[in-house]
Amino acid sequence: MALAKLRETHIVTIFLILTGVMLFCYRAFILDFPLTPDRTVQSWHIETKLSFDGTGDAPSIQLYLPRPSERYTIVDENFVSDGFSLSTSGIDDTGNRISQWRKAQSRGREIIYYRAILYEARQATASNNDPPAPSSYPVFGSAAFSALAKDETEYFALKTIISDLRDETDSNDAFITGLFRLISDGDGRITQLRERIEGLETDASLAVFILKHNGMAARVMNGISLQDNARNITPESWTEIRIGDHWLVYDKKKEQLTPRHGRLGWWSGTDRLYHLDGGQAPVMSVSVRKHVESALTESIWQGNPTREAVYRVSVFSLPVDVQLLFAILLLVPVGALVVSIMRQMVGIHTYGTFMPVLVALAFRETQLLWGIILFTTIVALGLACRLYLDRLQLLLIPRLGAILTLVVIAIYILSVTTFHLGVHAGLSISLFPIVILAMLIERMSVTWEEFGGKVALQTALGSLVTAIAGYAVISNNHISHIVTTFPELLLIVLALHVMIGRYNGYKLTELYRFRSFR
Repeated sequence: MALAKLRETHIVTIFLILTGVMLFCYRAFILDFPLTPDRTVQSWHIETKLSFDGTGDAPSIQLYLPRPSERYTIVDENFVSDGFSLSTSGIDDTGNRISQWRKAQSRGREIIYYRAILYEARQATASNNDPPAPSSYPVFGSAAFSALAKDETEYFALKTIISDLRDETDSNDAFITGLFRLISDGDGRITQLRERIEGLETDASLAVFILKHNGMAARVMNGISLQDNARNITPESWTEIRIGDHWLVYDKKKEQLTPRHGRLGWWSGTDRLYHLDGGQAPVMSVSVRKHVESALTESIWQGNPTREAVYRVSVFSLPVDVQLLFAILLLVPVGALVVSIMRQMVGIHTYGTFMPVLVALAFRETQLLWGIILFTTIVALGLACRLYLDRLQLLLIPRLGAILTLVVIAIYILSVTTFHLGVHAGLSISLFPIVILAMLIERMSVTWEEFGGKVALQTALGSLVTAIAGYAVISNNHISHIVTTFPELLLIVLALHVMIGRYNGYKLTELYRFRSFR
């Protein structure tokens, strides 16, 4: 019977390994999925989600769409909504791309999605060379400007600003640098312009207002920074100035004009990203995820149906928020494999199986050193409170509830304290598995009572060492890339779990323990 079970285990293990290896080889060597994180051609998935409550009227939404540029090309766009008609042909005078969503009647919660795939262009295009929109501002020195400066206080202040900067500088670059310094210093004339002229709340809009009156082509550009993984991004505004045939960004830190690298220009002007009529309580979120399959992305646009089909059943075809979730979730079995090896083959004792994995995931956010400090502090405080609760002789369930409450209070106090001390890693402490920590404290106190403090501390140390080992594996960029890009490798992880489950030989710690019997 045992031999039959062993043979069955071998068959299952071999089947899982062969299946995982064949799928992996097909993706890696036939479909050219990258084996390492992509460092040459960058690509991103960008997603906007607008939700609002219908009022029974006919809702209308105007949503700006990203603009292609010299450096970035939009290769695909998707629009998802329920019952809305869509028009994407609109382009305004400044070159903004506009989409219009309409519905005859709306009640209840409505959601619309826009998704784009963006990649770094190999050759620059002329997309960012669009000419400036005609300016209606009177230029400094003209009769119209002089008349306004005589009659209106704000234009008199504007006149003195431009006049002083021209006297102090001898080039356009120096004029621009002096202007931004003046804005940063909070000059009284700048404050007067903000107070008297509507729409100059941001530094970018104020700078553009002054530059246009000085006869220079400038615009307010809104967009996002192209980060690796980010949710709920707030679009930012910056100043772009036309120099020759190109729009350049003023970098406040370097105090110079630079190309727009690392930023996606979405729309120009001072408007919001969207306008909603016929709805209420709108919530807009923007997410971006760095795309790791540039070779695959290029294959899709070459029209290869097989590669496109494989792409559509991969994790990268899911919404961005779900991709970010699976990027973490797919690492959990790998962390569990580390725990299996540490317990069954090394012989390290831990409190439970999943606690070290969850703590290792938390270490990815807090970083290892601060994670160890926070973990040790919370467990020590919780254990001290648990030992005091023994004196009250509470029943099991209320006692666990009390420990859980104490853990949350400890997390709150540590987060507030570390934040005011300037240690922002403490803000990630909420990612620690609270319920697991509460159960750990309970089990550790029971072990202390039954087997003594030495065994309890040794097991807690073993749990921490296992969590550190799991962190070292799941925080590796190459492992994270491989597991996310080739999820079929989890079949091999499953086979390893099965193999370890049949292992009944000596553990490494037992070889040391029984060394005298050799």
